[in-house]
Amino acid sequence: MSKVLTLYPTIDDNLRNKLLYESGEFQFSYNNPYYKELKTQLLEVNKATSLLKFEDPDYIWDPELHNIKVRRTSKIANPDFLFGENGVVPCDSELAIGLLWSSKAVNIRGAKVLQTFTADSEKPLTFNIDIDFLKGTLKQELYLELIIFVNEAGNARPNEMHLCNLPGSIVGKLENSKIVLEGNGSLFPIVEVDEDTMPLWWVVCSWTDIQEDKFDVENVKICINRAHKNFDQVYIGKKISNSPLFLEILGSALQTIIEKAKEAPEWNSVINGDGLVPGSIGEAINYFINSFDWDISSPEKLNRSIREYLEASM
Repeated sequence: MSKVLTLYPTIDDNLRNKLLYESGEFQFSYNNPYYKELKTQLLEVNKATSLLKFEDPDYIWDPELHNIKVRRTSKIANPDFLFGENGVVPCDSELAIGLLWSSKAVNIRGAKVLQTFTADSEKPLTFNIDIDFLKGTLKQELYLELIIFVNEAGNARPNEMHLCNLPGSIVGKLENSKIVLEGNGSLFPIVEVDEDTMPLWWVVCSWTDIQEDKFDVENVKICINRAHKNFDQVYIGKKISNSPLFLEILGSALQTIIEKAKEAPEWNSVINGDGLVPGSIGEAINYFINSFDWDISSPEKLNRSIREYLEASM
């Protein structure tokens, strides 16, 4: 592994401690079609990288179908330590905090200047991450890196000639974050469509092999029609439980999917969990029935047990 050598001082652990950098909590959200907040989970933090993931309380968000907004407010209590003889740039230089982002799975990257500041800037120095990624832009993982770089050169004094003074030069990193983009929309494969002559919602079951075909929108999906006059009644509030109509759609759709699955010759294997490919429709149905204790002995009992589960847990 190669190591980059710099000819000027950079931000090390000792200087970072003096800065008293405080990272705020990440906030993730999306529009569907209204603003929806996601629940953030911090999986691991170390000196190099923090690892996070998020979940949608409504079980809808999918990176291919929805945008993702990333927000966070952080601050540096003592930015003065970056300037002058014992810092990293001359006293009258201007620094900037930048955000570098990348998603390796789709081979894209970008950068954004978050804040510029000088030794005379107001303290504490507060800056915001505020970035919105369009649907289909990201996949699997999002990497964020906070850097500090020289924005404008200063007039170096004799005792500052050893400091970095070249615009664009990176003088240190504040933090790395890795965000998992799995989502949890796969529990309910929901898509939005625009069909003027169609009802508010319907279910499509297009699988071939229930034991192998994935439980995703290619093989089974709940379609919600944006063109319908009652579409704005589907999404109310920030949780499924805020929308009785949404609960009814999910309940009826799940019952339809299970009743359709009963027609498959592999139904007994689904119930017993035999020969089911991970992520398959059969595995998902087996999970629903056994984990949530749904009664499949009759359509009436299945109808009731699904709704009891949804109303109690959503």
